[in-house]
Amino acid sequence: MLRMRGRRYGRTGSVRRVVGSASLGGVRPSYQAEALHESYDHHVRDLTSKLTDIQHDYHGQILSGMHVHLDHNHCLEVLVVRGKGMDIKKVADALVSVKGVKHGKLTMTTTGKSLR
Repeated sequence: MLRMRGRRYGRTGSVRRVVGSASLGGVRPSYQAEALHESYDHHVRDLTSKLTDIQHDYHGQILSGMHVHLDHNHCLEVLVVRGKGMDIKKVADALVSVKGVKHGKLTMTTTGKSLR
């Protein structure tokens, strides 16, 4: 038995959920939710204002954000974005391509509507 979010699942259901969480089986849903992680040096000139301006440009796709100070120089932002896959990729590309962003990764998941 596997216990996830307070529910119990048998072997078949457990395997389906574990595999489903690791991969969407090659199916790329047209409407999805994703998390964008980016780390950067906040001492780079105008970087934080450029990132903020881009986030405002895509306010329709960005649902929420969290800003974390990793050390004296480095910050991490995690943004939750939702929409069509290509639109989300545009948001990620715009943010990660800004000079001073050291690392960025887009993690895809589905909204769950297409899963049984």
